[in-house]
Amino acid sequence: MKELKKYFLDRRFLFPAGFLILFEIFMQSGIYKNFLRPRSYAANVNHIVKTINKSDLRPNILILGTSVAYQGINLPYLNSLLKDRGLSVQSGATEGAMLITQHLIFKSIIDHNPGIKTVLHFSEISFPWTAKHLLDVSNKSMVSQFPRKQSFDLLSQYEYRLTESDYSYLLIKSISYRSDLRDFAFSPLYRIKLLAREKRLPAKDFPYENQYEYSMAVIQAKNLQDCIHNFPFGLPEIDSNNQRITDRMHKEAMFRTCQLAQHDPMDFPGSPQWKDLYFRRLKVFFNDIESRGIRVITVFPPYSQLIKDPRAKIRASVWNQKLDEIRNGKNINYIDLRRSLDGPDNNSLYYDTIHLNRRGSLRLTERLAESIKELSAKGDLLPEN
Repeated sequence: MKELKKYFLDRRFLFPAGFLILFEIFMQSGIYKNFLRPRSYAANVNHIVKTINKSDLRPNILILGTSVAYQGINLPYLNSLLKDRGLSVQSGATEGAMLITQHLIFKSIIDHNPGIKTVLHFSEISFPWTAKHLLDVSNKSMVSQFPRKQSFDLLSQYEYRLTESDYSYLLIKSISYRSDLRDFAFSPLYRIKLLAREKRLPAKDFPYENQYEYSMAVIQAKNLQDCIHNFPFGLPEIDSNNQRITDRMHKEAMFRTCQLAQHDPMDFPGSPQWKDLYFRRLKVFFNDIESRGIRVITVFPPYSQLIKDPRAKIRASVWNQKLDEIRNGKNINYIDLRRSLDGPDNNSLYYDTIHLNRRGSLRLTERLAESIKELSAKGDLLPEN
């Protein structure tokens, strides 16, 4: 025992241990959030919550969802289209966000925005068959940005099975931020440059506005097989007018999503189990929203015309059944925009097979505005006071 006490009192132990404790206290303070790499998952979710809560906008409609809604809806344009109806829309959608991250975002902004009366929940129709008990890295990064008790309560309700590694990641900030810290240490000047560029941007009322101009038209594909087949032969990066029409990141996104779209998650082992898990989580999410007197409307977003879904009716039937169970027979409202962008120019509206470019986001925003106006005219948009 004396030897152990002597060891802990030794300077060679005290100094590094004290440094690590002080460093962790600094990381727990939240100051480092201001130095996270811009557009990383953690930085992005902090940016979204901060922007919404500091915005002068007083929304009565909130959009929640993943990158499809994040990139697919142009908020300034949508608000201009709905202004004459007295409607104001904000978006807490973010890239890669599973239901638990969307739920935490909602909890973080609702008290600051008490005027929200309706949530438009964007959900890809195939999502239920992709649920899992394990928390993926990107969502673990985002969940770690929210208050611990709130996060662990929801993780339990959402039936996540956390490992020892997950607990250490969520509890110890120096572990949560280790990848970001490593990048910062290796390229401090580049990080400072990125942060300075972000600081120079004017303050906005909305978290994001899609500026991507590249499109799927560069592939000249009529189906997913064409999409994958054309890649090895090289795609033109400059058009006849000497304008750049694609780059490495765009090509990687197109190829990755074309490959992904070939696989139907309904064919995966255990898909019925994952479907039931997803809807149990969705019930937790929707019950919390509706307990606050807020109406929830499910929105099915569009996807590239290259994707053919022979099981579309089956998926829609499952959603109808499960939403009916969640709502206990109450009136179900949803907006189906899955084929709203079909047409000869469909490829020119998509950045890849899932995400829209700027032109596509403007088109989808118009379609959404039309649907919102229709619901409003029927009295099915905002709950009665």
